[in-house]
Amino acid sequence: MVARLTVQARGGAGRSPAALLTVAPGCEGGTSDVDLDAYLREFGAALARRDAQTSATLWGLPGMLFADDFAKAFQSREDVAAGEAPAFPIYERIGLSRIQHTVLERMDVTDKIVRVRVRWHFLAASDEHLTDVDFDYTLRLDDGGLRVYVATPINVFQQISDLAERRGISFN
Repeated sequence: MVARLTVQARGGAGRSPAALLTVAPGCEGGTSDVDLDAYLREFGAALARRDAQTSATLWGLPGMLFADDFAKAFQSREDVAAGEAPAFPIYERIGLSRIQHTVLERMDVTDKIVRVRVRWHFLAASDEHLTDVDFDYTLRLDDGGLRVYVATPINVFQQISDLAERRGISFN
């Protein structure tokens, strides 16, 4: 039997749908919602600041960015920072200033491993909503806290391209 609990997910104004939290039997003692929320806030803030070094500390090693068209393995914090850095000029060009999040789905795989689908809300300095992008993450609770081991972008490239087109921004 799977326990089901409806919780209000955090996110931007008007974009906070109720999320279904599914907890497998025997996995109730794992990562708390508070810990997950704090982790995602820190991760989003590091990306919005374009702080590759801090963001890299939030990854477990080895880590993997796993998409439809490519897979990138990270063996070191330097690999993670180098893998994230190409996105930062794009964030600058689209006017990204802050990132909020909504947990769309959560599954506690074990006491230490959690899989989450996250919608990141990209905001400008004026709090204008720029776009939303979705990622699927597999995280593990390590001695130093939560760490992402696998990140899968769901619609990032399309959403950023659509935003750039609406704003007349070319990345060529």
